[in-house]
Amino acid sequence: MSISARSVAIIGLLLGTIFCWSSAVVAAEWPQCQVEISLLSVAKPIAFTDEADLLRQIRAGEDGLILEARGRRATFLPQVWQGVPDKRAFLGQLLRKAGLPADTRLESCTISRYRVMKFDGG
Repeated sequence: MSISARSVAIIGLLLGTIFCWSSAVVAAEWPQCQVEISLLSVAKPIAFTDEADLLRQIRAGEDGLILEARGRRATFLPQVWQGVPDKRAFLGQLLRKAGLPADTRLESCTISRYRVMKFDGG
């Protein structure tokens, strides 16, 4: 995997599920926290003709996806597949995260994929 400095993303400070960044971690909470850093590869657009073609090409559990449409954008790391293993549901949640209607035709979207190298404190 080729990684550039701009491809580096610090993904999260995890406490159970996803830690909320709206509050600071206090010293007493730190022992319960897990730190995970994901380095993202360069995203590459997926050329697809329709939803069925896209579903065939997506590699569940491996691909991080970026969805772009109507001036909106959202991404899910490959780790999200653990909680949403169904490809259609994964894409539906990605549309929701982007603030797009559930009936948005995927053919009207640009979908890109990337991989991650994950490092954690374990």
